[in-house]
Amino acid sequence: MATYTLAQTPKLSELLQQLPSKANSIGYVHVPTLIQLSGDSTIVGAMSDNVDEVWFASDLNIGNLKPKWEAGYTISRNQATANTIAKAVDGYVDTVAARDVVFAPSQTYLVPMENNRVGFLRPADRSLLASFLKKGAHQAVPEYLAQQSKQPEQYLSFMLAVDLQDVFSPVALAKRVGELRSLNSLSTADSADVSRILASAQGVSLILGRKSLSDCILSFEFGQSPAKLEPVAKELFHELSEQNGTSIPELLACTVKMEGNTLKLQGGLKAETLGLLLGIFSAGDHVSDITHSKGDDQVALTKDKVSSSKTKDYFDHVNLYIDSIRRYSAQTTGARAQWNNINARKIDAMSVLGVDPDMIQYGSTVAAMMRNDALAIQQINIKAGQTKASQSLNQGFQYDSYGNVGYYNSYNNVNQHRATDAQARGNAYSNYREMLSAIDQLTADLRKTMTQKYNMDF
Repeated sequence: MATYTLAQTPKLSELLQQLPSKANSIGYVHVPTLIQLSGDSTIVGAMSDNVDEVWFASDLNIGNLKPKWEAGYTISRNQATANTIAKAVDGYVDTVAARDVVFAPSQTYLVPMENNRVGFLRPADRSLLASFLKKGAHQAVPEYLAQQSKQPEQYLSFMLAVDLQDVFSPVALAKRVGELRSLNSLSTADSADVSRILASAQGVSLILGRKSLSDCILSFEFGQSPAKLEPVAKELFHELSEQNGTSIPELLACTVKMEGNTLKLQGGLKAETLGLLLGIFSAGDHVSDITHSKGDDQVALTKDKVSSSKTKDYFDHVNLYIDSIRRYSAQTTGARAQWNNINARKIDAMSVLGVDPDMIQYGSTVAAMMRNDALAIQQINIKAGQTKASQSLNQGFQYDSYGNVGYYNSYNNVNQHRATDAQARGNAYSNYREMLSAIDQLTADLRKTMTQKYNMDF
């Protein structure tokens, strides 16, 4: 039988050596500490139920921040076998590379290991899993990730590193740099230098200590000196974060420090921002319900056996994510859309084994409402962008008339842009409130139905 080296050495560097395909991102999560620091279990999703630590690697699409695949392992609070995992996730046991593995309906492979560890691979690709479990030659590890994988995990609650070598074109960046408001103060020559510096990016990492959410360092490593970036680093990286839908306003309050070719931004991180970053990745969510039983759940559940406690637990968790949507203080409409999608995905990741079919439909409907609102926000933003582009073409002079007399009137489109942005925000907020109202009505109706059906409070 093959020996899985990760079972003995829980290190990101070991995980990198074991990967079946080249990764460009790695991460570590200490779940109990994140819950303690943030005071919010929903930011770690379903992981909060049964998982203490997560190590993961991924091939992340830098453009849309969506993983092509995710692999890693978790440490749970109970030892699990393939059979218990299969029952918990409503999956089935298979054999890959002489090991018992579980295929979960969430398109995830789960692999029981020694010492309460469970490996995962998502999406479920059998050939990739076989390569993952076998010893032998694997993909070359990017130098930046190899360096970042040596971070002392015992001092961290969260770590994320992304390899950026050869990702950005200086030609494409030159045009984009000219459109960034945070760089308006730069001369043409300095803008060209900034484009070259950004294109030389080697990687970005974020580490969060275990003492407080203020113990955070965001580091950007470049292939040349980032000296010309240092004066505008906070504004620049904040603007870039806004544009990809993961607005990080805390960047504006950071302290910037340059060490060699690395820019470090040190400061605090809000729980909402942490939730956005964690929400980029999903694999750890699928490992949470592998071994937990109580009450009538001590009897092995089947598809035909409905549990009142499982149904109530599912209802409570869906409402945690609804509350997360309600409490989230979005800095931009794009961030609101991203947060909606993240919480919808977390609802989808929840186990439905033993849950009342009407309750499952409720969860699916709530997740769909969140996604529809996110889509509506994105469409509103696209329309606003088109309107602003049209306004920009008309900047300079416009022809007005009064009575029978015509005249030219000079104007600037800045106020028009602001009005367009305000209208977009208003429309997005109106849609958001309508979504919450519909969800609240759906929740109230289902609560009555379930209370009467099971003779217990929901």
